[in-house]
Amino acid sequence: MKALGSLLLLLSGLLASCAGGGVLSLEELAAEPPLPYRLGIDGGGFLLRGGAGRVEPGGRILASTLFDGKKGSEVIPFERLLDNFRRGRLASSLVVLAEGDPAARAKVARTRGPGADLEALRARARKRGCDLLLVIEGVEDAPVLNHGVNGQWPIASLGWLLIGLGMFVPDHDFEVPVRFKASLRDVYSGKVLQSIVVTPGPFSLSLFQRGSLLGLITSIIVPPPLVGSDPEVVVTKLRRESRRRLILRMLARLKDPQTDESLKRNLPLRLDLLPGRRGEVSVAIRGRQEVLALRFSLDGKPLPGSRQKAAALLATEKREAGQVSYARVLGGLPRRGLLRVHVRDLAGNQVSGSLDLGGRR
Repeated sequence: MKALGSLLLLLSGLLASCAGGGVLSLEELAAEPPLPYRLGIDGGGFLLRGGAGRVEPGGRILASTLFDGKKGSEVIPFERLLDNFRRGRLASSLVVLAEGDPAARAKVARTRGPGADLEALRARARKRGCDLLLVIEGVEDAPVLNHGVNGQWPIASLGWLLIGLGMFVPDHDFEVPVRFKASLRDVYSGKVLQSIVVTPGPFSLSLFQRGSLLGLITSIIVPPPLVGSDPEVVVTKLRRESRRRLILRMLARLKDPQTDESLKRNLPLRLDLLPGRRGEVSVAIRGRQEVLALRFSLDGKPLPGSRQKAAALLATEKREAGQVSYARVLGGLPRRGLLRVHVRDLAGNQVSGSLDLGGRR
């Protein structure tokens, strides 16, 4: 009985690890600090290429993953993407720049390099008070790769022999090399600050998840690891799970502290906005040129006492090693609202950042 209990515990652990796939949940991602920007978003998860939708000889490649029979279709729904970005607290503020026509979003997603469309998009983002532009650049589809039996086959076989639960052990490995692409751009210069590509990662499926009804019946007399996978069942399962993982992994990459650090390094001026414990906000600016103009706003309107706060911050100017820096803690701020800081230096470089005062933690 003790051995049986240990086996059941092992089986439950394997199933739990398979379900997560090493991806943080939406709740876990929402607990992380949002990007300190008012972020404009356009484009979408449109199919860029791929989608053969066939089974290759030998069964090593099962089928294209996200292809649904509609050329150029939006394989990751925009509304679902937005819902996860909002609930996952991607940024201090999220502005949907996309127009209602999906064809217009598809054109933005597939545009590479500068052009009139992106210039118009940047102008629209600046008009809406955005600090950065997030362009969802589409999905490169790819076939599901079947890597066959994995190292869990002894446990699956033992579970089949002892308690008939071998079909629930993830004993076969698969890979989905789909690529979901996005870029973060400077709304002022148009420069691509960060390019992001995520994949769903590897999958381990049990016979219960990958097999047909005939396969499940066959496992009564044949060990589950030796029962083949049903291509349609596998693709249906991995299509749904791949979409979920792609969205969460994109959100995780965007919220990664290293992403924000990379953005700050690539911007012409470094602006740091850090919330304090007693309602203050620490503002730090560093660059090669002296700051010429500094504006504070709250929910799109001038912050009360904005001129005095700007003068006090500029009075902290320090010069060292070819860098000009400013730093000050702002107090007496409202408890709620979107605080935005806009900076322009003598060379005409601009940068801005935003902080949700109601979301300070």
